[in-house]
Amino acid sequence: MDTIQRKYFLLFIILAFTSVNVSCQGLNDANVLLTEQTLPASAIEDQELLAYGIDNSETLEQKWNEFEFSASIPDVNWSTSSLIIIGMMEPGCEIIVTEVQIQETELLFKTELDTGLFSDDCSMEANPVSFVIEMEKETVHNAEKVQFHGKEADILNGTDPSS
Repeated sequence: MDTIQRKYFLLFIILAFTSVNVSCQGLNDANVLLTEQTLPASAIEDQELLAYGIDNSETLEQKWNEFEFSASIPDVNWSTSSLIIIGMMEPGCEIIVTEVQIQETELLFKTELDTGLFSDDCSMEANPVSFVIEMEKETVHNAEKVQFHGKEADILNGTDPSS
């Protein structure tokens, strides 16, 4: 591996671990398994926010490939857990999930922007971002809507052919 490749590899590793670790802080009812700058090719044409409920390995593999995640598919105990995959355009600064509130059939994700080096200026060009979040199976099963960073969407069944 030459010097340039080594530098890019180290940068990738640092960014990958920083993104996942920062996005997981302080959550009790959810576990952010992955945050990655990707969206399906056809996503967000008519929607500001995508949300999929995933309750089995086959559906997870289908959505994982559709979102083109670079990380390995996580192991999930499907008897107790399900996943929510949320996709959107990030407003120029990293979104940090700080809290999840469960209100009957709605999941409310409290978020903050990590402005980092840019102070309070998050007006740069938006980037695609997706979150894979593990939650209690019953919670995901009962959820119909999600609120995430000021946007709202219906939670689509991952196997729904219209999704």
